[in-house]
Amino acid sequence: MGDRDIEAIEAALSRSPAYLGVIASGKRFAQLRESAARPGCIARGARARHRARGLDIGARAPEEIAVSIMAQIVERRRSAHAEHAEKSPARVQPRETVDPVCGMSVAVAGARHSAEVLGVAYYFCCAGCRSKFLAEPARFLGAGSKAAGS
Repeated sequence: MGDRDIEAIEAALSRSPAYLGVIASGKRFAQLRESAARPGCIARGARARHRARGLDIGARAPEEIAVSIMAQIVERRRSAHAEHAEKSPARVQPRETVDPVCGMSVAVAGARHSAEVLGVAYYFCCAGCRSKFLAEPARFLGAGSKAAGS
């Protein structure tokens, strides 16, 4: 609360956090940034990361500022996950697959009979084919079988 703030910020920044939130009024936060900008106070790269006071939700009380900081952490985390998801190739589920027991074509969407073996989903035309498959999956998983996900 105004005592040794810069030292605390320097100590936190020395650990290279991805985010550093400061619970302070807008006026106090501006003072801290100004103090941190002085030569030799905080390393330039660390200073660039030191600008988080949370989302602008009109917070005034320390508890409200803490909530705005938590909201910003969630926002940054979710946007990082979204960026990662955009870069990752999406697994596209096929529209149709072949029943590994009888060879019949099966629509994947809305399939009533399915099973998962070793992390791979298989779809069946009827409960009988599913039962036969689950009794001896190795028998039906020869080189010629086509299943969803393989």
